[in-house]
Amino acid sequence: HRGPDDEGTYFDDKIFVGHRRLSILDLSSAGHQPMLGANDQVALAFNGQIYNHPELRAELETKGHRFRSSCDTETLLNMYLEYGLGAFERMRGMWAVTIWDRRDGSLIASRDRMGVKPLYLCRTNGELILASEIKAILAFRPETTRIDDLSVRRYLTRGWLDHDERTMFADIEQLP
Repeated sequence: HRGPDDEGTYFDDKIFVGHRRLSILDLSSAGHQPMLGANDQVALAFNGQIYNHPELRAELETKGHRFRSSCDTETLLNMYLEYGLGAFERMRGMWAVTIWDRRDGSLIASRDRMGVKPLYLCRTNGELILASEIKAILAFRPETTRIDDLSVRRYLTRGWLDHDERTMFADIEQLP
């Protein structure tokens, strides 16, 4: 339900990335996700908005990056290609993003500093599952519905919800 505008998948021998898109900045198909870069060696799935992307894009253009869309997703992809993990220090906005980099076999997961955009993870059966909503993990792995008693007690006694990495499900946590 995340977005009615587009959906896409990427997979190789190590990873599957799925994405539903709500188009905000660029309504064209050029903002399709997962977005690929570096000769299809990097796959990015992004939820959010990078507020300073026009300034970042202008900077990247002076470094020789070319753009085919006006979406901040492409700016984020090129920021990663140019600065690696340092890209996140330069961004202002709200986001949850995963980046699969086949070049070195790394998976990067990042959230904005204030935690506006959620990113949940589940480690089960030798797999790592990341999603912006718990129900996506439950749909993929319905056996992960075991309740986390401490989270339930915290909620009932103190009203705490999303207080830390714990969720109401014992096998699902929130990326800090």
